[in-house]
Amino acid sequence: MISYIQKDKVVELTADNVEYLYHSYLPDNCLLISDHVSDLDYIKSIAGQFSCLIFDHSTNPLDATTKLAALKDFNLPFYILSGTYDYFKTSTPDPRIKFFPFWAIWASYQQYKFSLTEKRYNFSCLNGTPWEHRKLTYLHLSTKDYFPDIVFTFGNRPDYVKINNHSILTYKQQQRFDQLPQTVSFLPSDVTCGIDLSIDHPAYQETYVNLVTETTVDRLKPMVSEKTFKPIAAGQLFILIASPNAVEFLRQSGIDCFDDIINHGYNTVIDPSARIEQALDQLDLLNQRDLDALYHEIKPRLLKNSRYFNSQKFRDQFTLNFG
Repeated sequence: MISYIQKDKVVELTADNVEYLYHSYLPDNCLLISDHVSDLDYIKSIAGQFSCLIFDHSTNPLDATTKLAALKDFNLPFYILSGTYDYFKTSTPDPRIKFFPFWAIWASYQQYKFSLTEKRYNFSCLNGTPWEHRKLTYLHLSTKDYFPDIVFTFGNRPDYVKINNHSILTYKQQQRFDQLPQTVSFLPSDVTCGIDLSIDHPAYQETYVNLVTETTVDRLKPMVSEKTFKPIAAGQLFILIASPNAVEFLRQSGIDCFDDIINHGYNTVIDPSARIEQALDQLDLLNQRDLDALYHEIKPRLLKNSRYFNSQKFRDQFTLNFG
């Protein structure tokens, strides 16, 4: 049994919880403490009921070392789950920090189906919340002659720019961005404040290449969400606008990144603006190719990628050790 704190009471994880996948990775009779729970006195008061206390930072790109420092006076044994991929196949700064890529595992368990739908579009790029790096991507894409043919969405959810660190747009770029439509939908259903967790959208089903604009491009928050893995499962090539070295994380986890087709060197660039520009250079190069012929040539590799991502072998590499 795995329990977690809900408001001011402890409840058991069930199959109705998104976090139910923890059952395959966490020890029995542990208490999972989400990042929004801050009442340490309450946690201490109930700690005796559990064999293990686990602070969960695996679903958001939070700094586990900062959490560790905040718990310096918490005089009980505990662990911290971190989803930041800098810790994958690398020693963490403290043995109590455990790497756990929640969204990679979650998406793998969804068993998304490889798309057999005929392709109609070269590129897709879905953007809900208008983070600053997505604004810059939109600004650059809007100047491309092929932009009208992209399966593109933008800004159909609240703008959290005020809490999204500093702007990466220059003043002139912001002025140009302000002239663009602030919301763009491809389908009527794109206008939603919910989170689309499926891959039923033409962006995945009917498109050769997916331009993924992750939740963050911050080098201090190296984490990917389910957005990165949807095109892999659907059977698409992908270009990843994310934090530095996200593509290397995919390679290390066994994903074929098609380096013989796409130069993912952009993903090692530290400056986010330059990283975005270089990523879009790869889109320009792909636009010059016969993507239908390329797709049929590499389809066996795309299918292998999808099957591997959906496999237990993929998930087993993230097994946790609490010994």
